[in-house]
Amino acid sequence: MAAVNRNELKQLISDAFGSVPHPGPQNISNEHHCEECKEVVDGFADLTWQAIPIRTIDANYDKLPLFSPAAYHHFLPAFLQRSLDEPEGPTREFTFYSLTTKPDDWLKERTRLFTAAQIRCILLYLEFEQERFEELQNWLETDKVMTKRLAYWKGLLEKNIS
Repeated sequence: MAAVNRNELKQLISDAFGSVPHPGPQNISNEHHCEECKEVVDGFADLTWQAIPIRTIDANYDKLPLFSPAAYHHFLPAFLQRSLDEPEGPTREFTFYSLTTKPDDWLKERTRLFTAAQIRCILLYLEFEQERFEELQNWLETDKVMTKRLAYWKGLLEKNIS
């Protein structure tokens, strides 16, 4: 993939995710699962990803795993863009981890909604972050781990193109 700068990547994310519909307040998270899930529902039910206040993202930097697949699809771009704007903040690390977790049922369920253009943005984001996030080396352990994670997204892109 061609390298992009931060502003270009932010615009690509806006373009690719701009029309993703809001999942509706009843489909943000399972509010009956736990108190934290209820807080996610309460905090995001009336927001679109384009209008989330920075303070809301910063206060919920670690909540992406609690979103339903539709809510993850809708709100992920706000977390991507915030992580690009605030490289030293925790949103960056947790957003990256949510995209590079082992491709299990959790990730597969969330990524089934993504279009080819959105997957391309995620691949560009992962490559962009990999280059500038030295701390990742501790988590990734070896380049093989990241290679496998990128292979998952590249395979998903191929399925969406065909």
